[in-house]
Amino acid sequence: MWEFVKDLLAADFPKVAGLFGLGFLCLGIVRDRIVLGPVTIPRRDTVGRFTSLVLGFLFACVPLIQLSWGSVVALYSPPTTNSITIETRPSGASLLSIGSANAAERRYKITAGQRSVIDASEMFRGKKVRVYVGDVHLKRPNTILFFNTSAPGAARIQAGTGLSEADIRNILPPADIIFLASLTQGGTRSFSVDRQQYTLTVESVVWSLLGDDSVTLSVKTDIP
Repeated sequence: MWEFVKDLLAADFPKVAGLFGLGFLCLGIVRDRIVLGPVTIPRRDTVGRFTSLVLGFLFACVPLIQLSWGSVVALYSPPTTNSITIETRPSGASLLSIGSANAAERRYKITAGQRSVIDASEMFRGKKVRVYVGDVHLKRPNTILFFNTSAPGAARIQAGTGLSEADIRNILPPADIIFLASLTQGGTRSFSVDRQQYTLTVESVVWSLLGDDSVTLSVKTDIP
């Protein structure tokens, strides 16, 4: 039940807000009483209709903002648990292809709250790498950074939260930065580490009115 409520308030909130917006707009536009099966909504006076129109407009703005700015607008999001999960599946090559029959695609899903640092070494064959997600923005691009932690300077950036983008840029020398980009929801960039190609996609950006803002990333690579 809690998962259902959480989805309604978070990722699915724009859909719920859109439905409420349409409902309130109908209450504001229609003068007479409305009969919906066993439910009868009495006739509204001028104040009631005006209030319904205002509420309808406000609720309807939520999905419009999401469509325009490319982020999920949530009413409330619970505290984000930073995590990396792995999914391995056959590549898109045909079964009749020669030399690709054993190829597979490995996809990593990263969920991170804003100003988070997560250990990502398992993604790069044990290479000491961490991923940093900066401030989560509703409209502006979001900073995604992969960096090498072998150097003394980068080693000071431990897994956790709290570092601003200015802080991490001051600590990291350019040589330790593996990948750095500012992306909005749906944005995709490719990069390579030790001659292995990776493709990063920002799956979702959740900007919450109340609660934690978060980003979900996917990083995929072909493996033999």
